[in-house]
Amino acid sequence: VQTARGGTNRWLAATRTLVQEAARAPTRADLADLAAIARGGVLVPGDSGVLELGVARTTVRLGAGRWAELRSPRPDTRGWLVCLVGLALLGPGVISVATLAREHPSGAVSAS
Repeated sequence: VQTARGGTNRWLAATRTLVQEAARAPTRADLADLAAIARGGVLVPGDSGVLELGVARTTVRLGAGRWAELRSPRPDTRGWLVCLVGLALLGPGVISVATLAREHPSGAVSAS
């Protein structure tokens, strides 16, 4: 957890610097144009009051009176979900096979 948090903090700091540098360009960059720099993250107007749990965020100064909020990418947890469900089903499966093996030590199962 500590490593992931450190990585997220470094990503936020580096991406914030990139967005601020891009905002200083002679042409006034639109928020949608700057959002492309975030690579998976989300760049929203600074006055956004939406709060998402589990998402790191930092403010970005785009210019005089222009602020945005940079939010970290949401982690893809689908793979973990599949692994956890598989492990949850593995336990009862192993117990039922062990119970059957104890009831029929010869390996022959009667069909009655």
